[in-house]
Amino acid sequence: MLQTQLLMFFSAEGSSFDTALLWPALCWLGIIILSLIVEGQTADMGAICFAPGALVAMILAVLGVDPVIQIVVCLVISVTLLVLAKTVLKKYMKRKHKVEKTNADAMEGKIATVEETIDNRRDAGVVKINGQLWSARMDNDDMTAEAGEHVIVVQVKGAKLICRK
Repeated sequence: MLQTQLLMFFSAEGSSFDTALLWPALCWLGIIILSLIVEGQTADMGAICFAPGALVAMILAVLGVDPVIQIVVCLVISVTLLVLAKTVLKKYMKRKHKVEKTNADAMEGKIATVEETIDNRRDAGVVKINGQLWSARMDNDDMTAEAGEHVIVVQVKGAKLICRK
């Protein structure tokens, strides 16, 4: 029905319309829709890069440009956008948005209070940090820390905090 209406519109205007141009344009439209769907599922800035290339190729198809040129133009635009998205934009995003440490990683550099003497040779030691008790070890096997002392958490290894005076 829609195809018939389009044909009537173009014939009423006195110009000729080649229906063979419609199928490549519809294929490019399908690629645009597919890339938008895939991007919606993955959100990794990869699939969306093919939509602008396919859009330009679709316009070229309607204008009757050779299909090889349509494919080349689509690929050049898409690959250029893909390279920009994967390199330039990701570097920009990393620079502008500092990653905040969370959970156990956020404890590195914080001060903890020794609750039970830390002695690596006896495999003993407990510290209190943020109201929680953690098993602890010193970063140097020759060092110990007595109850009530303060230590700095230098690393988190599994469920143990590695500390330094």
